[in-house]
Amino acid sequence: MTGPLVLDDALWERLDAATGGAANACYQCGTCTAACPWPALSEVSLSVRYHMRRAHLGLAEGGEGLWRCTACKECEAHCPRDVDIVEALRGLRGLAWCDRQAPEVLEETLWSLYENYNPYGQPRLERHRWARGLDVPVVAEGETTKVLYYVGCAAAYDQRLQALARAMVRLLDASGAQWATLGARERNDGDLIANVGDRAFFDWYARRNAALIESTGATTIVATSPHTVEMLKTYPWEKAPEILHYTDFLYMLMDEKKLRFAPVDGTPVTYHDPCYLGRWTGRYEAPRALLAAAGFELREMEHNRADALCCGGGGGGIFQDSLPGERFSEPRVAEAAATGAGIMATTCPFCIQNFEDSSRTHAPGLEVRDMAELLADALPEVT
Repeated sequence: MTGPLVLDDALWERLDAATGGAANACYQCGTCTAACPWPALSEVSLSVRYHMRRAHLGLAEGGEGLWRCTACKECEAHCPRDVDIVEALRGLRGLAWCDRQAPEVLEETLWSLYENYNPYGQPRLERHRWARGLDVPVVAEGETTKVLYYVGCAAAYDQRLQALARAMVRLLDASGAQWATLGARERNDGDLIANVGDRAFFDWYARRNAALIESTGATTIVATSPHTVEMLKTYPWEKAPEILHYTDFLYMLMDEKKLRFAPVDGTPVTYHDPCYLGRWTGRYEAPRALLAAAGFELREMEHNRADALCCGGGGGGIFQDSLPGERFSEPRVAEAAATGAGIMATTCPFCIQNFEDSSRTHAPGLEVRDMAELLADALPEVT
C-alpha cells in the first residue's frame, strides 16, 4: 500500500505557471485519453487525463508517458472544454527538463541546435548543399527579398528529402515569383525546443531567428514544413510577415493563374493530412485542390482531415526511437495501401521519413512522395 500524497502549494504554483494555467479548465472527463492514439499501440501509453490531474494537484513527477506525446492534437479535437492540452504537457515537460528527467537523446539534440542551428549535428556551412547544380537565389547579408523560402533542416540535410526542396525550386521558378532563401544562414525553426518545454531557450532562440529573418525584409515566408509555420507564428516579430505553408502559397499562385500544370492521367493518390497542417491550422482543402489541378485521382483513407492518424513524428517523436508495433506510421501506411492507390502523398518532412520507413514492412509497393514532388512532375515541359 502506498502512503498518502503530500501536496506542495509552492510546487502547485510552479506547475500552474509552467503550464500557463492551461490545465485549469480540465474537469477529468477522460475524453482526451480515449482519443489519444497511444493506448491502442502500447502498454506504456500516454494517459493525458493522468497528467492533467497531476498538474491540478501539484505533482511534478510525470513518468515515461509524458515524453510520448506527439503533439498531434487528437485529444484537443475531442475535448469538450477546449483545453490547450499540448501547451499543458509542454509545461510539464519543461519542469521535467529542468529536473534532468528528459530522455537523453533530446538533450543531445538540443545541444546540436544551440551549436549548429540544426538537430542533426551537421555543419552549418553544409546547410545549402541540397541546392548544388541549381540556380537558387540566396539573400545575402544586407540584401532583401519579398518572398523568403524557408527550407527547414530536414529538407536541407536529409538526402531523401532534398528532393522535396529541389522540387520546390522548380515550382517557385515556374510561377515567376521573386523569391530567395537564406542559404547557409538559415536556422532551425525551434520546434523541438518548444516541444521539450524549455521556454527560456526558445524565447532566446526565437528572438535571434526573428531578427535574422526580418533583416531580409521579407513580407512573406513560405515554409516546407507545417511545423515551421506554427513555430514562426509564435515569434516576437517587430512586424510579423505573412507565414504560409507551401501548399497555401502554391494554391494562391494557381488561383492567380501564375502556376499551371499539365495534368497527369488520373494516377490514383491517397493523401495524408499532417497533424500540424490539419488539426493545428485547419488547412485541408489547398492540398486536395492542388492534386486535382495536377490531374491526380484522390482516394481518401478511412481516417482523413481532422480525423487523420498521426505519423508519430511531432512533439520530438521523430528524434526518439519507437519499438516495432508501437509506431503510429505502421497502421497509417496500411490504411493508405487499403485505398488501392499506389502513391501516398503528404506535405510534411517528418511524415515522409516515418511513412517511408514503415512502408517497407507494412505496405510493400506503396510509394511515399511529398506533394511538391508530384506537383513538380506535373509542370508543363519547358520548350
